[in-house]
Amino acid sequence: MTGLVVGAVEVTLAVLLLVLALRMMTLAKGLNAVAAHGISEPFTPNVTPYSAEPLAFEAVSASRNAFHRVTSEQSQPVVSSSDLTAQLHIFASIQLLDVRRRELELNTASPALKALAAAYLYGAACALAPLGGDAREKAYITAVKVARRSLHINDLETQQILSTLTQSSSALYCFRNGLEGAEFWGERRYVPDQHSLYAALTANALI
Repeated sequence: MTGLVVGAVEVTLAVLLLVLALRMMTLAKGLNAVAAHGISEPFTPNVTPYSAEPLAFEAVSASRNAFHRVTSEQSQPVVSSSDLTAQLHIFASIQLLDVRRRELELNTASPALKALAAAYLYGAACALAPLGGDAREKAYITAVKVARRSLHINDLETQQILSTLTQSSSALYCFRNGLEGAEFWGERRYVPDQHSLYAALTANALI
C-alpha cells in the first residue's frame, strides 16, 4: 500500500515538472519574438497622461457658483417695498431706543449728527432691500421715508445728504456700519455693539 502511495506521488511530481517545462518553453519563445522585433520594453500607447485636476477644479467652481446663485437669488424671498419699509422701521426703532438709553436724543440733535444717522439708515436699507435691478432705488426711497419719520428730517434734506454720501468719510463709515449691522440683524436678530447706530455716531462726531 505504501509503495502505491509513493508511486502516485512520484507520478504527480513528474507531471508538474512536465507542465513547468512546457511553460518555460512558451515564455522563452515569447521573449525571442520580442527580441526579434527590436522591442526592449513592453509596448505602451503614446497617450498624454490624463490629469483630473482641471476638471475637478471646474466642477468645484461650478458647484460653488450654483450654491451662491441659489442661496442669494432663488431661495431668498422677494421683499416688497412695504415690507422693506416695515423692516427698516423696526431696525431703526431698535437702534434709536438704544441711542436714547445712552442719553442721546437725535430729535433735537444737530443737523450734522442727523445726517450721519440718515447715512446709517441708508446702509441698513441697502442690506435689507431685495435683490433686483431696482433694489438700490427701493432702499433709497425707504431710507428717505424712515429718516423723515424717525429723525424728523424733510425729504429734500435727506436726499441731499444721501446724494453727497461719498464726499464724507464719516458718512461713509456710518453707511457701512448700518449695512453690516442690518445684515447681522437680518440673520440673527440682534446687532453687535460695534455696528450699532450709537457706536457709529460716537466714532464720527463730538457729542
